[in-house]
Amino acid sequence: NVYLLRPSLYGMIADVKEYGAKCDGTTNDTRAVVAAINAHRLLAVPRNSNCVVSPIILKSGATIGGLEQGEAWGMVGAGVDSSEITGLTGSTGVLIMAGDATVASSGHRRFRFENLKVSGHSGYTACVQIGNAGLGGDGTLVIGAMRNVEIQGCTGADAVGLFIRNSLSFTLDNVYTYNNTNGMRWGTAAGLGAITTQVIINSQSRSNSTDGMQLYTGTGFTFIDYLSESNGTGAVGYGCRLNAITGQPTLPSNITFIRSHFESNRLGSCILTSDNAPAVGAPANVTFYGGVFNKGTNADEASMTIADGADITMWHPHLIGDETPVKVLVTVGVTRVGIWYPYRAGIGEPPSYGDAVTQIDQIYTTDRA
Repeated sequence: NVYLLRPSLYGMIADVKEYGAKCDGTTNDTRAVVAAINAHRLLAVPRNSNCVVSPIILKSGATIGGLEQGEAWGMVGAGVDSSEITGLTGSTGVLIMAGDATVASSGHRRFRFENLKVSGHSGYTACVQIGNAGLGGDGTLVIGAMRNVEIQGCTGADAVGLFIRNSLSFTLDNVYTYNNTNGMRWGTAAGLGAITTQVIINSQSRSNSTDGMQLYTGTGFTFIDYLSESNGTGAVGYGCRLNAITGQPTLPSNITFIRSHFESNRLGSCILTSDNAPAVGAPANVTFYGGVFNKGTNADEASMTIADGADITMWHPHLIGDETPVKVLVTVGVTRVGIWYPYRAGIGEPPSYGDAVTQIDQIYTTDRA
């Protein structure tokens, strides 16, 4: 195995097996993993390895005492089909990146996680969690990246494969979540979160039960060639949910999707909504460049629903579905919406904009379907 990284950021690489890990898919390797990270900061999971761990909780001055606040660390494997990290049955998760909520700047910086598969269990709340519940200034913010990673198996009630709770500048490149109750989640419906500058490239978020992707809080998101779907025998969610939540420090805003695909086998492909607009606020400054919106079989759901929001733009959306209505639905109270050259395919009506839109003079549409 050859690992090419910047020694100035990470120092020496530790092969987890050199610290006693069996990585045979059965033995509890938690102590060896912790020892390797404490010793060298960069952990290598070699080829043909499956390291079984209880939650690796990386928190300054806590579970892994050797990590200083703000210090860089990482995990790198030989590929998603060869190097795996599996959580123990009965645990709550596999990997948790958290800072000290009472100490400013304690979140881990320059975190790198790549070429690995992460597998959870039915009782998990999240396979991988970035940041914790408290804010404490920027104590829980994490700067880092995940590249060539698969996350699967978190099938508990409202569980999620990748949960980014607090993060400042994070990149996902070729990250694939599947076989989870919810695929990816930014922020939470029950607790504060501070999230900025997220770049998601060539990644997929698939749910086998609820939503493919949930975005509750944050600003400065760019999704490029992103697939988000709710698709399974019991799936009842949306492909994409942008949902403004009461009490969040930042409402979903400044979000760009480029060539992205949203799909649900039961509900609509995507919904922009709010708990209590306008008192809470609503998603704002959201732009879709191209993209496919494939709705499910529920005749009460549109391909795309803009229930709450402001300054929403869709360029050349491709609306498809085998069940009516194949359309974009804009409801009362939404302001400044532009839908340009939507293309409709399959059974359904042409794009529609609701029966009682009060801001009709601020909705601009050009339809050539």
